[in-house]
Amino acid sequence: MFKDQLVSVFTNDVDIAFEAKKLVSIIAWILPLMMLSFLSMSVGRGSGHMLFPTVNNIVRFWLIRIGLGYILAISFGADVKGVLISITLSEVVGGIASYMWIRYGDWVKPIIKHRALLQTQST
Repeated sequence: MFKDQLVSVFTNDVDIAFEAKKLVSIIAWILPLMMLSFLSMSVGRGSGHMLFPTVNNIVRFWLIRIGLGYILAISFGADVKGVLISITLSEVVGGIASYMWIRYGDWVKPIIKHRALLQTQST
């Protein structure tokens, strides 16, 4: 709704503003999925289960966002549109995977086992 005003704070260049407005328009729709990815990182850190958040972020950023973005933008010549597609796809995949892990994953199982405290009696 306020993308024109938001973008105008950072640039007066018409070409850059045009691309920035497209980015803001896309990011606004994928924010809920992005927040699920952040939530899964927090859940993982808080529960001590770091494997899923780490793998999810590697796939989300390095494979989809950067890898696919490079392929689409450079190899296929999609330029900025290829980058925007890869950002969107990375958040969709990462957000859905995060939701499934938070909803159905084993992060609620403790990874630290508590031993019964032995009481010693002093004589």
